Amino acid sequence: MKYVITRIFVASEGGFLHDPCTDVEVFDYYFSALRWFWLKRSLAKLFDYSVSVYSPGSINDYGRVVLYEMKSITDHGTTFFYLSRINENGFY
Repeated sequence: MKYVITRIFVASEGGFLHDPCTDVEVFDYYFSALRWFWLKRSLAKLFDYSVSVYSPGSINDYGRVVLYEMKSITDHGTTFFYLSRINENGFY
């Protein structure tokens, strides 16, 4: 199993930004991914951003099992972080 964190930024004026080279983190261990995920949450709370985290526990459109989803709202837009689980062979 691999654990993937994906970040998508949606601007307040419209449009979204996702760069697969910089906005995707891959981890071998669940606790490493969870530590990185909660670090981002702590930093957002430190800057007084509105942060909400929930666990959908469902399979999204691409077949990944989404474990946690975080939404961080700033003046410039909204950032979504998705922590999901995938198989190493590429099949979900």
